[in-house]
Amino acid sequence: MKRFVLALFMCALPSGPRAAPAGGAVVGGVVAVKNGKAVKSPQNVYVYLKQLTPHSGAYATGVKATITQKFERFEPRVVVVPSGAIVEFPNGEPKKDLEHNVFSPGFTDGSGRFDLGRYKPKQRTGDMPTFAAPGELDIYCDIHKDMTAKVKVVDSLWIAPVVGGKFTIGGVPKGRYKVVAWAPDSREVGSDAIDVDDGGVATLPDQIHLQLGEPKRSHKRKDGSDYPPYRPQ
Repeated sequence: MKRFVLALFMCALPSGPRAAPAGGAVVGGVVAVKNGKAVKSPQNVYVYLKQLTPHSGAYATGVKATITQKFERFEPRVVVVPSGAIVEFPNGEPKKDLEHNVFSPGFTDGSGRFDLGRYKPKQRTGDMPTFAAPGELDIYCDIHKDMTAKVKVVDSLWIAPVVGGKFTIGGVPKGRYKVVAWAPDSREVGSDAIDVDDGGVATLPDQIHLQLGEPKRSHKRKDGSDYPPYRPQ
């Protein structure tokens, strides 16, 4: 198990990758391992802002993300989306007859479960799932055991991946927030509350320690059975 230290600051930097309201403050930060080296897998470490002041409710009407199936794997393997977002799962296999069947067993209470059925490249998959409830969902293929992905749903529009050990989130409205760090199969770790002013600059006085979890080693098919020996199509 590796321990990561998340040092955070807020400054006037260019806008980050998330679409957010124009204007406002910019929140930036650094994710580093205990010895100070940059995280080597930035696509699997995310930061988002949890708003502590009242907000208008639904965050992400019309927001979409995409996880493509290609070469018998999901790409990207991890996405973080705001509550209410839709995630599309196109079959982008170069082999025209290679089917996939995307599904999720959902949360432990059974909510969030979905099954898109079998479909070939360029075929329509029907309604895409809308991810309304915050949490972490495992995504699998019912045909290919080694295809796994994660969808992390958060109650926030202000989300950023860690790139080169750093993140930037632009267009943050005035308010009180908590900075939350997350990686797949890991517990969320949040900062103390911070106050954000329009165009303001602030620095978190303390660091956040993010302990990476261990990925799941096995899973069942959508009907609860074991996967049969795989034979390439």
